[in-house]
Amino acid sequence: MDWNKLQAFYHVVQKGSFTHAAESLRVNQSSLSRHVMDLEQSLNIQLLHRSRLGISLTPKGTELYKFVARTLEEEKRLRERLYDARTINQDHLRLAVAKSYDLPFLTHLLNGFLKYYKTCSVTLDNQPAQGHASDYDAYIGPGFVRLKGYIKHRIYSYAVRLYASKKYLERYGVPKNLYDLRHHRVLTCEENEEHGVRDWLSRLDQLHRLGLKFALSVNSSFLLLQAVESDLGIAALRDDFIKVYQQSSSCVEILESYASAEKNVFLTYHETKAANPTLQLLRHYACKIS
Repeated sequence: MDWNKLQAFYHVVQKGSFTHAAESLRVNQSSLSRHVMDLEQSLNIQLLHRSRLGISLTPKGTELYKFVARTLEEEKRLRERLYDARTINQDHLRLAVAKSYDLPFLTHLLNGFLKYYKTCSVTLDNQPAQGHASDYDAYIGPGFVRLKGYIKHRIYSYAVRLYASKKYLERYGVPKNLYDLRHHRVLTCEENEEHGVRDWLSRLDQLHRLGLKFALSVNSSFLLLQAVESDLGIAALRDDFIKVYQQSSSCVEILESYASAEKNVFLTYHETKAANPTLQLLRHYACKIS
């Protein structure tokens, strides 16, 4: 079971509605609803009764809710024990990060982590996407490591989606389908093979024979995000960019049914590092905010 989807279900039940849960978590309501529906489909059971008056738990939903609540409480106690253990002079982490995977979620993660655990410090080293964690406390990137003795934990996931600014859509209209993109300014990014942004957009173009012509091409995801926020056109962006900068971003998702498959990012470390309390603090903090 996907822990992110379990947490989405838990918060919806806690708040009593998808609307209140989305506001509390500062996430898109449709994304939250999709997480719960995916969870129900993967388990092949109905967890919630939905009506105009709100939501209520099914018997199976009640059972799962109690399980998630117990797990979260246990995670909280473990985090507290690990926090107490961080005085064992292991409060510095050296992290290898796959090229491009350090942005933007990792920056957001470390910002909160270093504020919460003030005695910890972190060194980040960019590594090729096919590097390994042997010379570091941990490695953050795709889950390719299959060497014996390594432990992997998924810390977040992202998908590629189509976005435009509110002002752009007000001026040029909202595309009703993919073929409407022919009449809009489509922006793209030449770089970021790890992001998969251009590859996904190109496959979408070829699969549906859209014949897209890119009005602007840039060489970084941040420039692409800035171009969209400057009302220059429509682009495929990683949704974790938007989640991290949601409060200040003017981006709006369009054509929601055409999102890419989710890609997972993992925290990987050798089993000999498993007892490092600061590493475990980072892992649990990542799970908490992802």
